[in-house]
Amino acid sequence: MKYSEQVLTYFYNTNHAGLLDAKDPAVLFAKVGSADNGDLLELYVQCRRNVVMKASFRAYGSVAMIAAGEFICRWLQGKTLDEMVALTHDKVLQALDLSIIKIHIATLVCSAIMKIVTLQQSSKDRVSENVV
Repeated sequence: MKYSEQVLTYFYNTNHAGLLDAKDPAVLFAKVGSADNGDLLELYVQCRRNVVMKASFRAYGSVAMIAAGEFICRWLQGKTLDEMVALTHDKVLQALDLSIIKIHIATLVCSAIMKIVTLQQSSKDRVSENVV
């Protein structure tokens, strides 16, 4: 399979591959996909005051999946929760110049983002309950 220049650039420059400290209460984790099904993404996001400070990933699967992990970590830097929910499958496909055949990659990335947003909102709710 021939990959776009964007995919290859992200794939060969995976500066965000790895883990963030799970003991840090500001670190959120989302796992989507399955190695058994071919593509798996683990996304780690550190938020402070609802802004993404750091992001890292681990991925298993195709070149496109690994490139998508790097893309999403770069994209997330400095984003707020509101900005995160604005990410769509189409934006991921366009950013990586992926064909519609790879829609499952974009779906996994967007699913991971939604899990992170949900975790961040629920942790924010727990903090506000304790403040009252």
